[in-house]
Amino acid sequence: MRELRRYLYGLAEQRMVDPGSDLMTAMLTAEEDGQRLPIDQVVVTTMTFLTAGFESTNNLFTNLTYALALHPETVKEVRDRPGLIPDLTEEGMRWDAPAQGFVRTPTRDISLHGKTIPEGSQVLLHIGSANRDEREFDDPDRFDVHRPQQRHLGMGLGIHFCVGAALGRRMTQCLFEEVLKVSSRWEVDLDSSARVTTPNFRGFTRLPLTLA
Repeated sequence: MRELRRYLYGLAEQRMVDPGSDLMTAMLTAEEDGQRLPIDQVVVTTMTFLTAGFESTNNLFTNLTYALALHPETVKEVRDRPGLIPDLTEEGMRWDAPAQGFVRTPTRDISLHGKTIPEGSQVLLHIGSANRDEREFDDPDRFDVHRPQQRHLGMGLGIHFCVGAALGRRMTQCLFEEVLKVSSRWEVDLDSSARVTTPNFRGFTRLPLTLA
């Protein structure tokens, strides 16, 4: 991330001297009431755009592949009824969220469940835990593609909604549409697998899958 930040600072400085038709130039030159975005904010926002469609989507692929290996009856059902794939994608995001937690800072005191979170404090929000909250989801630990459409935080919510959400959903749906229809087996080799080690993401860097 340090290398990416360094690269993007250099690119932003180039765009300020020699504007192009790209998104970074648009952010650097956008103006409202005589104010422009500081270069730091443009760089961080560009980093978000570059990583939003990669890290979470890659982890969603592997987590959902693993979930299907644990639930062979779901593999058969979704293969027979491809119209369930959007529901499969949503349940995958809820059941094993690719992004597990982020730090946020409240701009005012917030009261939740009898506790007060002070203004300006740093709060680690556990998305994966929220997606298994029994106050929001019935039998939350069960993987169920027939679960009614309920709110989950797999791609964020509100002003912190993932910028790559639509792309991530569609890519995931296309992948499983194609792979499921050409396979009759779905087996993963957990002994040869490797988990992501980044603390705020959950997925696999290696997950061998056998199809036949």
